[in-house]
Amino acid sequence: MIAMSVGYYNSIWSGEDGGPSRLGIANHSGDLGLIGGRKNVEVTSRFVPLATMVVTRDTGEIYLLRHGSGDNAKCFVEKIDPISLEPIVTSLELEGGPTWPGSIAVHSNGSIYVVFGNHISRLTHLSQISRKIALIGPF
Repeated sequence: MIAMSVGYYNSIWSGEDGGPSRLGIANHSGDLGLIGGRKNVEVTSRFVPLATMVVTRDTGEIYLLRHGSGDNAKCFVEKIDPISLEPIVTSLELEGGPTWPGSIAVHSNGSIYVVFGNHISRLTHLSQISRKIALIGPF
């Protein structure tokens, strides 16, 4: 793997657009973990309204940011199975605010940070914490 921006977890895709430089390039010089030599590729899909983006942490750990709509929308994060795309674990509902796609990233310490509406939330394996952003508006 090439070094991700300082502060981001060293995984294939730990932040929106591949990181703050927005290069849209996976943080990996290989095959994104696909099995080499396979002649057939299977495609899986799952209908999920109001899904924003995914990030990865360790091998097989994929996190999907989902949200509601409206002026007081909430959001949540699903850890999804990399093959079936079905949720393995879903966070509690996170505070939000005015609907906007928001963002999700994995910090170098392993915590997952979500910015949605006018709140920022930190999810760890032990807890989740949300704080209101002082500015009014969608972020």
